[in-house]
Amino acid sequence: MEVQVLALVGSACSFIALVVVLAVYNGRPIFDSKNATLNAIISVLSVAMKSSLTFAVAELIGQWKWLLFSQNARPLMDFDRIDMASRGPLGIGIDPFSQQLLQLGERIQYTQTYAYHYLMNKPTAYTARATGYSQADPDKNVTTVTTQLDLPMQAAILNGLTSSADETSQRATVQCPATICNWDKFQTLGLKPVDNFGRVFSMVTEGDEEMYAEKDGLAYVLPNGHFLMNLKGCSAPCTYNSPAIGIANPQAFYMSSFGTGDPAKTNRMQDINTLIWSMSTIYADEESPISISFSWPDMPLRATECALYYCIKTVETKVDNNVIRETTTEETAAVRDPESWETMLSTLNYAPESIPPENASATLEFNEYYSIVRREDLVLHFPDNPSEPRYSIADYTVWSVSQYIRDLLSTNITGGSNVTAAIADLLPDGAVGYNGATSYSESTPSGVQHIWEADKPDVADTFGAVATSMTNRLRLSREGYSFDNVEEVYGRTGTYITLYKTQWEWIALHGLVLFGSALFWCLTVRGSARSLESSVPTWKNSSLATIRASASADVLRDVRTVAEMEKIARGQRVAMSAGKVPTIRKQIDEGGNQ
Repeated sequence: MEVQVLALVGSACSFIALVVVLAVYNGRPIFDSKNATLNAIISVLSVAMKSSLTFAVAELIGQWKWLLFSQNARPLMDFDRIDMASRGPLGIGIDPFSQQLLQLGERIQYTQTYAYHYLMNKPTAYTARATGYSQADPDKNVTTVTTQLDLPMQAAILNGLTSSADETSQRATVQCPATICNWDKFQTLGLKPVDNFGRVFSMVTEGDEEMYAEKDGLAYVLPNGHFLMNLKGCSAPCTYNSPAIGIANPQAFYMSSFGTGDPAKTNRMQDINTLIWSMSTIYADEESPISISFSWPDMPLRATECALYYCIKTVETKVDNNVIRETTTEETAAVRDPESWETMLSTLNYAPESIPPENASATLEFNEYYSIVRREDLVLHFPDNPSEPRYSIADYTVWSVSQYIRDLLSTNITGGSNVTAAIADLLPDGAVGYNGATSYSESTPSGVQHIWEADKPDVADTFGAVATSMTNRLRLSREGYSFDNVEEVYGRTGTYITLYKTQWEWIALHGLVLFGSALFWCLTVRGSARSLESSVPTWKNSSLATIRASASADVLRDVRTVAEMEKIARGQRVAMSAGKVPTIRKQIDEGGNQ
């Protein structure tokens, strides 16, 4: 049995080598070799395993015909069947299973790029982060000041108003020479929108029996004094002539808005000390279409308040099939430095009317008089982590952004001798009124129609698009060269590579056959050891042993080992007569007749 043991050991070694090769190359790129492929190596190991098993198992099966016939008399045909089984196609199913062991897959391989790659004209993946912002043009005279926001930032604000958030996200400062790139997370100065409001209304009425009779006015008012008003009983659309309300007739009045850069004038944005612009809106609820069945004040209304403010963002950027995907989160640990934004009264002699009051020192809202006073940069920092960078915005840049958005989205409306003015007179001191309105046909100012439209009432989405677009502008950089306060962030380019992928489930047959063969060997050895006591030798598949067992091989009758039979067979010639009945058959017949 020593040879069979070696065959089983060789088969096990081939199986182990097969597993090792599959494990080592699993997930690796295809190697380029002119001499051999990995599939060829797998096939060789599989064939070596199968061949060793075939030899060992065939010999073990051959031994069982001697074991079985030594126990009792059996039909002679069983001897032939067992002998044929030992020469059968063992393991024929292993080959197709081996072909499925190794398959091909795809994976994205990333390569880090650096600044010097650009100088060497190599493909470079980069985006940008803003550490500050200081682009604007202040224009001052003796007592007042105006500012001119840089044209790219003006374009960014307008793009945000007229584009969706998905569209503005595709305009980020990103260069990806491949179709796939990614970057580590990084921080940048940016803008964040917030939507923080609910339905909070109160009601104010005003009537003049001589002028309006039963058509007295009624307004819905928010806590800061922003209101939307109309005439009682005015259906939508109104069918009678009525006095002007602000800029529009009652039958055309859809939405009013109030925008400000002063947190104290907002409804729920008082805690935002980096506020750029907050806008509340009161509008007809489009989910309940206005029809003639509604009349003022029983029309369904909604209110919302959204804001933009400076913050520090953590950005995770990737490009997938040339589509930019950015995920941003606000760093809430970054706050406004209380020592920043201080006035610099010692640098110039300002007119008395230009000196801001104490309560105006915290606001970032532009004022024609107060904004003439120079201030320290507005700084955002991490007070609990001094090692983090500081982010700054120049004072004239803060003013220019505030003035541009104010002029774009607000105007003086609540004045004049009409119902609107009468309602405003009934409100408490400090009520803000409204400075924007949209009707069926027009908006005042014109920019308000892009904040809220009847077919696009999602104000928060518009503010989000503006915030994204302005942040993109802050991060803007030229190829290979950065503006001031902008740093380039280099990422990784991705390419698809073909790699090996091991299908481990297909190796089950190999392991099962090897385990079964080892178990069969154990059973055969155990049976042979017991049979030796009954004088059954280990002849296995020896043809000479078969001749020895036949009646026509008398010359081998007394020989017991295969080696002795081979020695005698080399020196003797045996002729088997076709008419002679083998002794083993007679013994079976006699045993069968007993």
